[in-house]
Amino acid sequence: MHTLTPRQQLDVFIDRYAADVAAAMRKALRYLRRRVPGATETVYDNYNALGVGFGPSDRASEIVLSIVAYPRWVSLFFLQDGARLPDPCRLLKGSGSRVRHIVLTTPEVIAASEVDALIGHALRSAKVAIDPARKRALVIKSVAARQRPRRPAKVKGKTARRGGVDYATVRELALALPEVSDHSTLRGIGFKVRGKLLACKAINRSAEPETLMVRVGAADRDRLIAADPAVFYLTPHYLAYASVLVRLKHVSRKTLQAVFELAWRFVTADSGARGRNPGKRRKRASVFRYL
Repeated sequence: MHTLTPRQQLDVFIDRYAADVAAAMRKALRYLRRRVPGATETVYDNYNALGVGFGPSDRASEIVLSIVAYPRWVSLFFLQDGARLPDPCRLLKGSGSRVRHIVLTTPEVIAASEVDALIGHALRSAKVAIDPARKRALVIKSVAARQRPRRPAKVKGKTARRGGVDYATVRELALALPEVSDHSTLRGIGFKVRGKLLACKAINRSAEPETLMVRVGAADRDRLIAADPAVFYLTPHYLAYASVLVRLKHVSRKTLQAVFELAWRFVTADSGARGRNPGKRRKRASVFRYL
């Protein structure tokens, strides 16, 4: 690879990922290049992931922001005092003393105003400022001799994952249903059918991490919980909603597909009934903004 330019080498690294992850990585890099002129891009093609850091030089200690590609998603990292950044929307993830990150659930997330504000704060508080008048540089800092596969393993055409499904599988199954559209936000993944909420990430604090809220009737909810309490559960907060909570770490692809089909029938039937009372429809739909 010594005959390739650094930009060509980076393209080779990104092309090893699945098409959707590679596209998300390139879109995030394009955005940061416009947002942070004069930065030195430092590339680490490591064992676990591919990272591109943005800083005033190629010193690792001076990197302010980093775009990192994993087999199933892309994340934006804040490497300098990320734990101290003002985050009123609670977008930042991580529990360490310094580093925080945001999973780019869709390629558009990085350009959202809330994320851009965090980027601005990180740049202003950097230990060494990035000079926008400086010529941009791209440095291939390290390439690991041994690397984990850059694409999810496949078994009989399906993604192999022990003990559950990931958000890519959730999106795939939801969008396979008729008239379902993606309404994911900065706060997490979400889907609607005919304008009505079908499922979303459970963001209330009472829910466990990596939980999906799926709308089903009370009878079906009780049946699911009784049949497999390790996968399905409920908290007092969600008792007010026609829904069940699903632990993504434990649910199988086949089971989640069946639950989505059950939810689709419930939501489409429910929306038709409530369509005769426009005032009531607006009132009940609005509460799902806070799930």
